[in-house]
Amino acid sequence: MLKRVYARVVHAKSSCDGHKERGITFPSKDCQVELLNEFYEECLIPKDDLSFVEAHGSGTFVGDPIEGTAIDEALAQNRKTPLVVGSVKSNIGHTEPVSGICAIVKVSCIIAMETGYIPPNLHFEHPNESIRGLIEGRIRVVTEKTPFDVDKGLIGVDSFGFGGTNSHVLLQARAKRKTNKGVPSDNLPRLVCLSGRTEEAVNCLFEEISVNSLDAEHIRLLHDVFRKDIKGHLYRGYIIMSKSGEIARSIRFPVGSTIVPPLYIVFGELMNWQEVGGQLLKLPIFVEHVKR
Repeated sequence: MLKRVYARVVHAKSSCDGHKERGITFPSKDCQVELLNEFYEECLIPKDDLSFVEAHGSGTFVGDPIEGTAIDEALAQNRKTPLVVGSVKSNIGHTEPVSGICAIVKVSCIIAMETGYIPPNLHFEHPNESIRGLIEGRIRVVTEKTPFDVDKGLIGVDSFGFGGTNSHVLLQARAKRKTNKGVPSDNLPRLVCLSGRTEEAVNCLFEEISVNSLDAEHIRLLHDVFRKDIKGHLYRGYIIMSKSGEIARSIRFPVGSTIVPPLYIVFGELMNWQEVGGQLLKLPIFVEHVKR
């Protein structure tokens, strides 16, 4: 089931530079340039349209000058503005085989494409003199919170491995923009039932719902996630949210209970039952029962 679209994968390509006379960890600038040139020829995307390149950027004396020079030669030569680059490794270190996934999380899933800002690199003070693109201004490292160009929304991601493996992925930001920050047009409160391994985990989800101000897509995602029991989630709870804020919440710790009690809806004294009934008719399951 499709839950959410963070970004579109425009193209992906990898290569290997083969026999390595200088050692298994030594990269090849020529092969990286060749990969990038072939990549953008195949996907028919102008290199100048790139908004940002998330570099492999391992911080080594050998790897960074080679990658930086390859990016400069392949992607930055004819740009009217400097190509903005960065590397999540300056923030979290080198995560070895999952470093490429961390880079994608940085640029698409959580930060750049979600917030509209590229997070800054840490500890960058002086450009490496071996990377002429940095010295001559064709490439610029992000050192401040930088607005992301969402119009074209194109981010290239580098990831390299032992043995001369070169990989590049081009991601494009999703075109959809939320209307009214996802707040629904109706005035119906939303009931969300959650679970977690600890009480703190459930409360954390509750707070996330409150911060998102009744985002209908977020609520639907939580409904899908928690529609079935999750093994090991011993703490259960619910929250009722409206446009004006939180109405109620509860957390409990069921011990060995396997019987699911019925849900009773109690209205109290109805001063305007026609209005309440009209609101309930917006719920498909209520309409089905009325027709039945």
